[in-house]
Amino acid sequence: MIPIFKYETKDGIAEVVRSSGLLVFASAVTEVTLNDAEEDKLKQMLEANADANPNQFDLFYLESVLASVGWNSNDDVFDPKEIWAARNTPIDKQFNYMHDETDIIGHLTSSKIVDFNGNVITSEEALPDQFDIVVGSVLYRKWSDEQLQARMNKIIAEISDGKWCVSMECLFRNFDYAIITPNGEHKVLARNDESSFLTKHLRIYGGTGEFDGNKIGRLLRGFSFSGKGLVDNPANPRSKITNYNDRSEISSFIGAAATVEELEISNVQENFMSITQEQYDAIKAELEALKASKVIEAQKELDDAKTAIAELEKQVETLTSELEASKEVANAKDESIKAVEAELDQVKAKLSEAEASIAKQEKEAIAASRKATLLAKVDEEKANILVDKFANASDEMFDALVESLPAKCKDDDEKMKDKAKSGDDVDDANASDDSDVDTDLDDAQASDDADMSSGGDDIPADKVAKAASWFTNHVLRATANKEEGE
Repeated sequence: MIPIFKYETKDGIAEVVRSSGLLVFASAVTEVTLNDAEEDKLKQMLEANADANPNQFDLFYLESVLASVGWNSNDDVFDPKEIWAARNTPIDKQFNYMHDETDIIGHLTSSKIVDFNGNVITSEEALPDQFDIVVGSVLYRKWSDEQLQARMNKIIAEISDGKWCVSMECLFRNFDYAIITPNGEHKVLARNDESSFLTKHLRIYGGTGEFDGNKIGRLLRGFSFSGKGLVDNPANPRSKITNYNDRSEISSFIGAAATVEELEISNVQENFMSITQEQYDAIKAELEALKASKVIEAQKELDDAKTAIAELEKQVETLTSELEASKEVANAKDESIKAVEAELDQVKAKLSEAEASIAKQEKEAIAASRKATLLAKVDEEKANILVDKFANASDEMFDALVESLPAKCKDDDEKMKDKAKSGDDVDDANASDDSDVDTDLDDAQASDDADMSSGGDDIPADKVAKAASWFTNHVLRATANKEEGE
């Protein structure tokens, strides 16, 4: 069974990886027919595959490339040593129809390592950088069932026309990552807890096949060829034994072992909190600039809206005067008066919309200002929570809330998270404050539903401060602990 590592579980692809131990890859099939000029090569092949049991009239003999060293079009990578170790595993395995293991139409009879010139390689020391594993197989030519016999006759006739191909099947126990760096270097990265975040980027598991500028492939480990199927998929050009120069489906890959640190790739999701003081100061400066720009922008929008309202009010006043004058001049001008009244209604509607807009903008301006103030003490997510939670609070109450918050300190945040991780009882340190706040909060149980915009007379400022302290100690710290746990 393929081992599963922590990032694969975290990324939700553990079951997909665990169930992906079977690989299929299509390649063409051709009948073994050699001319007189290739007689010597034929003898060499037969000597290397004496167990093929040739010249039986009820068998149809085939030979095809099962796999090639290198990087295929599915981003699966075959390592020379791994293929050499698995070179004998195809023998006596099934040859099925369309990958249906209940529809066996033949079996594999031989297997050999062949270089790109068709020469058989018999020792690991003589292995070139690139080579194929070529298998011999037979189809069962004679069938007692008429329908199966007709199908086999059709298959054999169409094989010579190039209408069929074979699809390799193999089982594997594990895999590593084949890496091609942005500058073209070939590297092999072991798959483990540290590197397993790369699995979700593999194409076979739904990724793009790239990460941080590096091309990533799946380098199979500990595999065994389990058979092949006769299929009608597009052909792999390397499959024809007489065509060793076509390499369009496979690219060379000779990779040296590497580490995550050497490749300078890392899991951004895990390391985003590791920032320097210089980076922290830059972020703080950026937040201050954002605060200033947002306040200026909101004020400008507010001023523009007020100007528009003033102009509309003048129009209302003018139209009202005209309406009164029209009524005094003559009641006979009813149609004219109705037109003016309609125009007045439109202006009033626009005035109402403008007033609603300015009210919304004022509310947004207050929220933006409060958020900008809070960002000096808490991060953006917590600032959003506090702004929403105390949206109806008066300015005095909100100022009391801000005053009660501790100054933001990156080191304190880290210490709090370290204490939470090590099991320290952080709540004990605040037990007395929490009990006081809990009592006060019980007295003001309906605070979420009450109208907090009345100016703060109903709830004393000291209780607001204690409530804010309770909210910081319980809600915000719970949020931080939850994030750390994730």
